Amino acid sequence: MVTDPSNSKREVVGSLLYLATISRPDISFAVNYVSRFTKKPMRSHWAMVKRIFQYIKETTKFGISFNGDKNLSVYSDCDYGGDTETGQSTSGVILLRGGPIVWLTQKPNTVSNSTAKAEYRAAVLAIDEVCWIRRLAQELKQLYTSKPTPHYIDNHSLLFTY
Repeated sequence: MVTDPSNSKREVVGSLLYLATISRPDISFAVNYVSRFTKKPMRSHWAMVKRIFQYIKETTKFGISFNGDKNLSVYSDCDYGGDTETGQSTSGVILLRGGPIVWLTQKPNTVSNSTAKAEYRAAVLAIDEVCWIRRLAQELKQLYTSKPTPHYIDNHSLLFTY
């Protein structure tokens, strides 16, 4: 029985996706990027996967810590047109409550024609996550405030429209 080497590479990337989803927000962007090439991986993509494993090995002593802060805050960012082949952007969101509780990276199905629009889409993604987690926290009686959740964005054009 001959095994397809690309299947084993897909399994490795799948394992990294699981790790990024469960406990390693710091590798989310890199793993999201290499997962785009699982259908036809090249040597350069495999080198990126090896580099992610090297990074994980070098950072095993670090971990997620929670400082007890009960306030929610969210950060969002986007790399406008980061995929040079398709022109699509990648959005990143992290929601904190004393430590990271939700994180994700996502490549939208559409191409933005401005950096403000790409950042706006990342902000909307973040707002969706905040709404969901606030409803869940209120239902579990873990959220004791009606104050709005601070949303940190680094794009000036978006700050004035948001």
